[in-house]
Amino acid sequence: MWIRALALTLLLPLAHADVLTVGPSGSGADFEQIQDAIGAAQPGDTILVEAGNYNAFVLTKPLRILGAGKDVVGVFGQPAFAGIPLTLVENIPAGEEVVLSGMLFTAFPVGPTVWLRDSPGATMILNDVASAGGAALYGLGVNDVGRAIVIDSDFVGASGLGFAAVDVSESELWLVDTNVAGQNGGLVIPTPPAPTEALPGDDALHAVNSTVYVYRGSIHGGDGNDFGAFGDPYGETGTPLGGRAVVATNSTITVFGGPGASILGGDGGITMEGGTTFYEGGAGMDLSLGSTATVQDDMLFGGGHDGSVSFLAPSFVVDGTSSGSLDPTVYATLGVDSPENLLGETADFDVCGTPGGSAVLYASLTPGPTVEFPGVLGASALDLGALAPVGAGTVDPGGCTTVSVPIPPAPALIGFSPFFQAVEFAGLQIGLSNPVTVAVIG
Repeated sequence: MWIRALALTLLLPLAHADVLTVGPSGSGADFEQIQDAIGAAQPGDTILVEAGNYNAFVLTKPLRILGAGKDVVGVFGQPAFAGIPLTLVENIPAGEEVVLSGMLFTAFPVGPTVWLRDSPGATMILNDVASAGGAALYGLGVNDVGRAIVIDSDFVGASGLGFAAVDVSESELWLVDTNVAGQNGGLVIPTPPAPTEALPGDDALHAVNSTVYVYRGSIHGGDGNDFGAFGDPYGETGTPLGGRAVVATNSTITVFGGPGASILGGDGGITMEGGTTFYEGGAGMDLSLGSTATVQDDMLFGGGHDGSVSFLAPSFVVDGTSSGSLDPTVYATLGVDSPENLLGETADFDVCGTPGGSAVLYASLTPGPTVEFPGVLGASALDLGALAPVGAGTVDPGGCTTVSVPIPPAPALIGFSPFFQAVEFAGLQIGLSNPVTVAVIG
């Protein structure tokens, strides 16, 4: 076990950054608002955010902003006349990295809750973050970003007005152990005797001109409104279709499966204007304009039920230029028990893949570019020039193994978020898992 801790310690000569702190009034932290700390920080610095509620911020320099956890750190958008309405990360220089970790975000109705944009050569990491829905139009926007890696996070559609929970364009997006949910359709209730209007469920993920990798987690379209099932004395109109899980335009979607993985369209709703009408569920994937999708065959994947729960929407809907297929390959996937750790604690990683396979866990202090190797499943996302092996194990008959890695009691690690990725050897096949990160917050 001590050898694993030593391996992380050997990476410390690469760690050079100042650490600033943010906390509520009276906490003794350097700043009371995240934006003020951003103004004082230099590129490469870390901002540690204590439990509390803070205003949304704009970030235009490469920093790590590490909260104490999305259950205890809230970041709230303000009306435009009073402050910043949403959290915005933009114009990050090429080759640089941003990490946002351990925070719950809300926004006012101007766009996404968190917006990553206009950084075509940068890497942006979201770890243990969530959108709270509410007044924002949707959860996460990723537009013209070199690579965004979203780990152990939750994004929900917020509007019920046709916006997807996650919108990605002109970008590379990794969704790792992340839950994406379209908003369920609501009701428009006019003054009687006009009938109510049932709204469709929202889509979960929209991808345009993008590459998307999905490991573990869930992507679910929203359900169409089914208030009509309970009756309305003035009737009910509308088209409460189920939302689609994934809508891809000129994009490539690769879904690697793993424990708990699911991609499902939303269920259709019901109206009762002039008789009962049942509406279709949403497709699992709707692919157009040269899109391709591959979905691991053992995971839960399909369309939603119609309002009568008698018919399922198709798993794939494709135009004449696109294709979708199922893949029987068992891929290596990686998870971690806690996205935040303190010095001296132990992080437990679960590597899942082919029973009997041998897994080696590697770490680097920063991510590297996405690299694919001939004949190797998956892609590397670690810094290949500064790797350290930190543990190994054999995948058990149930398909997983646990590798425990102590976080060394080295103060220089505070404020860093080491990245981890597993290599699995199964017979003659070599596979790379998804990356995960652990924020060292104290």
